[in-house]
Amino acid sequence: MPIVKRAKAVPKSSHAAAGDRATVEQHIDSLELKSLLSNPKRVTPVDDVVTKGRMLLATVTLLEDRFPKAQLGAFALIRTMGVQPDVAKIVEPCVGYIRRNQWNDANREENVPPAARR
Repeated sequence: MPIVKRAKAVPKSSHAAAGDRATVEQHIDSLELKSLLSNPKRVTPVDDVVTKGRMLLATVTLLEDRFPKAQLGAFALIRTMGVQPDVAKIVEPCVGYIRRNQWNDANREENVPPAARR
């Protein structure tokens, strides 16, 4: 169900240099949530490609504010280690987290062992 909409344009990460990509806060300010859900138990945003994870982190931040009791996760079809023109092959799935770091940016933590997951 499409509940997140881009209300204001931000620079596309695929066309921007590393220092010119939109921040987590710019993504948050550019998004709006449609009122299609009333009281969900679980919400899983879906993204096509994740590089740093800023867009997913911004989306989950908005969903946490709107639905504080919902269990939130995320799914992305492809993860990259940087902007790449083409994805040659899908190597392996991973499970991990995207969290804010001390600079208010997104950090990906991948292949987190089950004991370390919260």
